[in-house]
Amino acid sequence: MDSKKSIHDERHSAHRLAGPGLLLEKTHSTATSHQLDEIYTKIPFTQERFIIVPYSYITKILNTALFRRQNSISQLQYLLAENALEQGNEPKLFTHQRSEHAKLAACLGVAILFKNGIPIQSIMKFAITAAYHDAATPAGGDAIIRIDKKRLCEEINFSKVMRLHEMEKVFADFSYDIDEAQSWIDGKGVYGTLLDIVDKISYTLLDMHYLVKDHDHSSIISDFTRKNPNFGEIWKDLSVTANGVSFTNPENLYRFLLARALMYDTLYKNPLCRKLEVLCSKVIRDNLINGSITCDQLIEQNDSWLKNLFDYRHLVMRAKNLHHRFVKNEDDARLLASNLGEGLICLEHTPTLKTGLDFLIRKNDSSRPLVNSLDINQLIDLEAISQNRQGWHLYFFPS
Repeated sequence: MDSKKSIHDERHSAHRLAGPGLLLEKTHSTATSHQLDEIYTKIPFTQERFIIVPYSYITKILNTALFRRQNSISQLQYLLAENALEQGNEPKLFTHQRSEHAKLAACLGVAILFKNGIPIQSIMKFAITAAYHDAATPAGGDAIIRIDKKRLCEEINFSKVMRLHEMEKVFADFSYDIDEAQSWIDGKGVYGTLLDIVDKISYTLLDMHYLVKDHDHSSIISDFTRKNPNFGEIWKDLSVTANGVSFTNPENLYRFLLARALMYDTLYKNPLCRKLEVLCSKVIRDNLINGSITCDQLIEQNDSWLKNLFDYRHLVMRAKNLHHRFVKNEDDARLLASNLGEGLICLEHTPTLKTGLDFLIRKNDSSRPLVNSLDINQLIDLEAISQNRQGWHLYFFPS
């Protein structure tokens, strides 16, 4: 399905669904659009909402036990806004769930593929894969994945959980193929590239929306969103052809990549935001080592189960006293770690964020990397933010 020939043949020979089930514009209050609007609300940082696929298709995707589990997996887990630990013994957590991210990724993918003339059968295969691309995320999310990437990575475990829940049988109407979907999860081919892009768009828009809405009112993130209120419309610039995936507007793509880099710098990799996450991860690691829990349990259970494994309030109090050091050089970091002894909680390396400057910009009949379309100041700004957290991070309690 992902070969150049198959995309070309589908676009020119398959009958495509038309009518109220597949619309990209604002709709009137028909029964169908009302039902769909209850599932897909306005995309963050855009001016409009859009309706996607027939209601019966969407409910089939969302009403499985495997998808419902994502309703109980927090998107950002124990990552906190920068000043949250100063708010007492119950710091405010992010409230959005992994399912919201998965639905938006599927929503964006469907809209993009429909706009580019792909038929409904292929669109639905992509929607299913996008909706379940994080289904194997362990309880505790990304911080828990880092404990053992080989056994807990959601991409590696995708096929396993999809087969366990017999998803090929559930979605037999669309000739769903788990092996084909796994290749997209692995980033292979045109649809694999598109899945990676809608994943990035979805988590950036949602996480930034909730950061500004519920936690942050003055930082560089808020300033960025005030200056760029509709940067989320980047999905409209995507072109999908037999030759690959590209964007049509370099300035819009730059703004989106800048937003993503700012989120990595101010939230995802910010040590002040990660203290509670680091301590929770340490507790889970210790439980895995002593055999109290297994990797399979982490993949099968949800956050409520996980929280029973530790005293949350106690960890919050400890997080307030957790120290952090940043070291660029590995040898210096390891020497400092050895001197810290039992006080060391975590030593980890943060690589430079991949900027996305290799994403393709399409103009007329040719494509070239974004890096060739930006001025030197834009390149310097994006690279600087992307490298800001690169190095070795030590979390410890002083003796």
